[in-house]
Amino acid sequence: MRKSAFLFIVVGLIALSLLSPSPSSAVNSITGIALTAGSNCANGAVNITMAGDGTATREAGTASIGGVVFYSFEQPTGLASFVGTFNGYNYPFPDQAANSIITLYGYIGSTPQGNNTIEWYVTYNCTTGAVSASCYGMFPTCSGGATFSGPGLPADRNLVLITSDTAVYSEPGGKPTGETLKVCQTAFVLDTSDDGKYGRIYVMGGWIPLASTTDVPEAYGQPGYPVAPGCEGK
Repeated sequence: MRKSAFLFIVVGLIALSLLSPSPSSAVNSITGIALTAGSNCANGAVNITMAGDGTATREAGTASIGGVVFYSFEQPTGLASFVGTFNGYNYPFPDQAANSIITLYGYIGSTPQGNNTIEWYVTYNCTTGAVSASCYGMFPTCSGGATFSGPGLPADRNLVLITSDTAVYSEPGGKPTGETLKVCQTAFVLDTSDDGKYGRIYVMGGWIPLASTTDVPEAYGQPGYPVAPGCEGK
């Protein structure tokens, strides 16, 4: 009797292990995207229905009008293991003209995007809130669509970590554009001013003082390249 009972338990455990999903088979997934109520010409947001498998390390987004990007961010993600609907994923861009048709694009996964990266876009009238187009799925489902195509990363670039809140300037030593990069965000620097004090950043097209940055490897925030102390989850 004892041998039979033991055999029954072993067989049962094996059957359960075959029926249970393997952690290695888990993948990021996105099953819905919607414009957050109240999105307007000075701020946009989306509600993301997703299931994270814990592997995502980076997130990024852009806001554009007619394919011209006027706001962007790229940073470590705090949503790697989030499951459910995340309401109010925010794009705090500067004021735009009434009735502008704005496209909010974003992704969660890795930079550059890989096959386990989720992405989306929503296009809306910033005065009426009417949505004219949307997309969600695994990269590259939405990044090659006719409505919006996110700009590719230039080959000549240097990733920096923002070490103190800094304004974005129209030119080296110029006027603030109204945009700000926050501590712990990252940005790609494409050019350096003649005096070496400012760097031109990717997508926004403005300049930031390099004294407010520090160089980090492009794999920053990914496995083997931990985020800086104090920046965890930011």
